[in-house]
This record gives sequence, structure tokens and C-alpha cells, in this order.
Amino acid sequence: MLTMTSDEARKQATVRLALAALLKDDFEVDNLFVGDFAALDTPLSLGIERKSFPNLVQSLASNELDEQLSKMVDVY
Repeated sequence: MLTMTSDEARKQATVRLALAALLKDDFEVDNLFVGDFAALDTPLSLGIERKSFPNLVQSLASNELDEQLSKMVDVY
């Protein structure tokens, strides 16, 4: 599931529409704010929550995010 903040959805309408078409049920827009994830789950302070939405999509495409997530799993 990929969640996009409502603020990013407004700023990146074209990206939102493309992701909604590609991911269908695995995509949603939520009212999350930057830093919410870090406040709720401290191991996410690896920098993932600081990515802008286009950078997040680029990280997904380049497998960089997979490396960051595997580091986070190692923390647990």
C-alpha cells in the first residue's frame, strides 16, 4: 500500500493520477503530515519520512527505498 498525503496530492496531481491508475487498490490519499511517521515509529528516522513524494517514487524505481527499508528491518 502506498499512501500519499493530501498536500502532496494537491501539489502533484499528475503523479497522483498516474499512481492511482497504476496501483489501483494499493494506493490511497491520506491526511498525513510530514513527520507523522517519524513521530509514530522512531526507527523511521532513517530519512524515509523526509522524502518528498517525487523522491519517494524515484527511490522506489531505483530500489534505493528497498535498501533503506531493509536497514529498518534490521533495527527491529
